[in-house]
Amino acid sequence: MSPDELREPAARHIAAFRALQDECDRLRRMVEAVRDVHRPYPIYELCGHELGDAECDPIQLDDGTWTCGQLAFVVCAACCVDVRGRQTDECAEDHDHGDGLPLCLTIAALAGDGGGPVSAREELLAAARRLRETAAAATPGPWEDCSDPDGGAWPRCVIGSPGPGSDRGEEVLRVHESIAGHQVVTREDTAWIALAHPGLAEPLAAWLEGVATSGTATSAALAVARAINGAREVIRP
Repeated sequence: MSPDELREPAARHIAAFRALQDECDRLRRMVEAVRDVHRPYPIYELCGHELGDAECDPIQLDDGTWTCGQLAFVVCAACCVDVRGRQTDECAEDHDHGDGLPLCLTIAALAGDGGGPVSAREELLAAARRLRETAAAATPGPWEDCSDPDGGAWPRCVIGSPGPGSDRGEEVLRVHESIAGHQVVTREDTAWIALAHPGLAEPLAAWLEGVATSGTATSAALAVARAINGAREVIRP
């Protein structure tokens, strides 16, 4: 066949390939949206302490309550939690949650039986994607810790870089006082928050992708990726 005769079928194959890529991208976005709705939701043990107890180092839960209890298990935010942010009676009585078990039937269906275990490369690439997506939505860095360096005066605050058309940094975090004598955000916390600003995302994501591409996933890179991915399901690209 002449070059002219080959051009038309080649164009059809290229168009079909691009249409397939677009469909894959659409399905990936749909799966990501479903996974975001059916996201992991941590359930903690009740500690029995009063807020302000000297022995209590609490965290605030999504339902507004506080606890210093240990993480008990992780459930599905859509299927197992009510509008108040509490585990439903149905979940507590009828659902099985634990290591190796899916969050819910929806997540199990998305995973499928033939998906196989997530590879180290997939873990690294998923962490790189999450870094970029999260950083893109955050206040631009670098960030500056503007809290009292002696750790005494309130408020605790972290300031980001100025936005377009502004010469003032955007406020990232401000905490005005402690709660019942407990310092919800310490001076050391704000120093770390400012250090881990979105500007770190791109070089860290590039490093993870480089390790993934090399074919030799180091233990350090996997540890970083798993800390970033947390309890989230790794979505295959």
